[in-house]
Amino acid sequence: MKQFGQELLLSTPKTQTELQSWGGIRLDLSITPWELTEQEQIEHFQTAMSHLRPAKVFAEMEVDVEYCDIECTKAENCTIGGLNYV
Repeated sequence: MKQFGQELLLSTPKTQTELQSWGGIRLDLSITPWELTEQEQIEHFQTAMSHLRPAKVFAEMEVDVEYCDIECTKAENCTIGGLNYV
């Protein structure tokens, strides 16, 4: 939540959001995601990701099919460390 901000997460469209007692946010595609059709799941996911992507927290992946290579670039505002980042 520190990276995205509470307001951005709670305003994510096509999701059900809930502030948790421990301070985090639960974000679901639906109250009953198992009842969504495959197309509805994709729509909810894509809408939510489009809303969150401008925060510049998600890594960018480049896939080179010819050489079976995947390269990840750490996002500008990502504060989480990890392996496999360029």
